[in-house]
Amino acid sequence: RLDSLPLASITIHPRVAKQMYDGDIDISSFTECLALTRHEIVYNGDIDSVESFGRVWELFGRRVRGWMIGRGAVRDPFLPARLQGGAALPAEQKLEKVRAFHRELFDRCRDTYSGRGPLLGRMKELWKLMGGSLRGAESLVGKLCRTESVKSYLACAERLLGGEYEWQGSDK
Repeated sequence: RLDSLPLASITIHPRVAKQMYDGDIDISSFTECLALTRHEIVYNGDIDSVESFGRVWELFGRRVRGWMIGRGAVRDPFLPARLQGGAALPAEQKLEKVRAFHRELFDRCRDTYSGRGPLLGRMKELWKLMGGSLRGAESLVGKLCRTESVKSYLACAERLLGGEYEWQGSDK
């Protein structure tokens, strides 16, 4: 149905809608879709490490125009650089970059969203994904995600990014 449209590309996530972000991706259906269209395809699904990218690259390689990382890049903001062959940064440099990112994102969200609820909601979603990259910080991330005040949120975030917890990401 899409072949008659003047599209630059089609992004395909090989899951059905009711799966949301859970369950296995359907590689055979993705392969079928590749064969059914004249358009260039962007692959989107479960790329969260160099290893997982290698698996889908081996299957589809150059038949795919691009690769969407999505949640994998939120969980580990250094993954895109590693996928392009960049060297892993020392943990302290990673943590400093994440601090700067968090500061800028928080400031922009505070300036954009009206009220405590929308601001905290967006920032908590970030930590639900990114929090697993700080070794040993699970209970503090949980506390941050339950907080209802901006002051308490900032105290938790400051502690998470203060150097007490080591940034691990997924250097695989």
